[in-house]
Amino acid sequence: MVDAARFVELAGTLVHGLLRQAIGYRVEYEVPYFQGIAGYMVEAPLLWIRHSRFPIFFVAYDQHRPDVLSPVIAQLQNARASEHFALLVVIPTSDSGTGNEAQELRHLVAGSVYRCDFVVLDRHHLSSIIGSGSAQRLVEIILEQGIELSSISPYAVRGPVSDRMFFGREREIKSIAQAIRTGDYAVLGGRRIGKSSTLLKLARLLNNDPRYHAVYLNCEDKFCASELTDALARDLAGNPELVGLRDIIAAGRRAVPNKQLVLLLDEIDELLAGGDGESNVRFFKTLRSLSHEDACRFVFSGSRTLHQRLNDPQSPFFNFCDHLHLGPLEEKSVAEIVTKPMRQFGIQIDDEERFIDEVIRITSSHPCVVQWVCNRLIGRMTTRRLCLGDLNAISADPEYLREYVTTSWGDASPFEKLISAVMQGPGFTRAEANQALAAYGVSGPQRISAGLDMLRLYSLLDFDGNRYFFRLAQFPRALRSLEDMESFVRSLVTQTEA
Repeated sequence: MVDAARFVELAGTLVHGLLRQAIGYRVEYEVPYFQGIAGYMVEAPLLWIRHSRFPIFFVAYDQHRPDVLSPVIAQLQNARASEHFALLVVIPTSDSGTGNEAQELRHLVAGSVYRCDFVVLDRHHLSSIIGSGSAQRLVEIILEQGIELSSISPYAVRGPVSDRMFFGREREIKSIAQAIRTGDYAVLGGRRIGKSSTLLKLARLLNNDPRYHAVYLNCEDKFCASELTDALARDLAGNPELVGLRDIIAAGRRAVPNKQLVLLLDEIDELLAGGDGESNVRFFKTLRSLSHEDACRFVFSGSRTLHQRLNDPQSPFFNFCDHLHLGPLEEKSVAEIVTKPMRQFGIQIDDEERFIDEVIRITSSHPCVVQWVCNRLIGRMTTRRLCLGDLNAISADPEYLREYVTTSWGDASPFEKLISAVMQGPGFTRAEANQALAAYGVSGPQRISAGLDMLRLYSLLDFDGNRYFFRLAQFPRALRSLEDMESFVRSLVTQTEA
């Protein structure tokens, strides 16, 4: 019979002591004791695996129990864990144990659907983790238990990256954080360039500052002002019955007196383009008024439509915000993305400096492509060793070429795609672009100029004051490796004329 109080005390001593120091986690909350299992939800920013937030369960293991996994699974639900990954620390229940309790539980886990989720630890594992003083030992144990490296890879190929995988953007975040007390910002960039990750990072940073209360809202699925108002009433004011925007902001301010309220509204292009017109205009005029009254500060993110509104004298956004453009990462940030997780995984990189240079070359330092390439490297590994040949194999793969091209284009229109397709690079003038398009019966200098500007917004192109050049330098090669260019260009011309 387990002494529950004593068991929970022992578990608390372990989880708050040397184990925490070794792995580098923060205990969020305790999971109430249930059927011989004590638990703690932790966040481990120094652990370079996909799951940085997970429960640690201390299991009073009795080999005579018919089903020890059922209460573990119940505790997983009690922990409100968003994923199934968990550490199971086995504590034998009596001196008459077999000494093989951890192996027995590991055998049960291996035969279940949780074989890639539950990591079973015994006292020898704990001793080795604490003795090493490093989370790397835990990663080694995870891999020793047969969990595939690809299943714990921290590289994000879709959606925002986690806080620990966020590298770079220091200048942009510093600019906003230092000026948000008195101004508003718009963060512009192409699809998957890191706008959402940047706003989420900024929200975490501001909420760690006692001067601010930041609320992040993803507006990608908000198509009119009323939908965003409903979301603000729920998430900011905590009262879904409120309907007036000013009342909602006032309620939000009352909830956090003496703090500057900051709303981070992510991906607002659909919201700007949709809705019932006049109602949306009034909504954004109200946001502007609230800012001028110092009731709230705003950080928006978007792409084409936001860019157009910022430059339209008839729009409420004209002269509303300072704006920042997100482009490819600095090279040092790419190096961190590659090396920090790889080193903790015990992956040896031959000629590391040249390897990183090649990652920079084939990804053009686009954050999403860097993450994709690293994830693919891990997925195709047979040994924990990488070399330039692995990168060469990936860069010749049609899947990489397709990923590069589609990411480079983002939400480009057929006409914008046409401009990028007819120009071979590395550089060209506006007159040369006009001439190349005229060969296909396409003209209109103003239209072409606007298309070039949008390709600059997407970071596919850059402009040095005289010539355009491909900032994502692999694009011409990648596109020509994928497509029969003559028929592909003709198809784009047809789409453009439709």
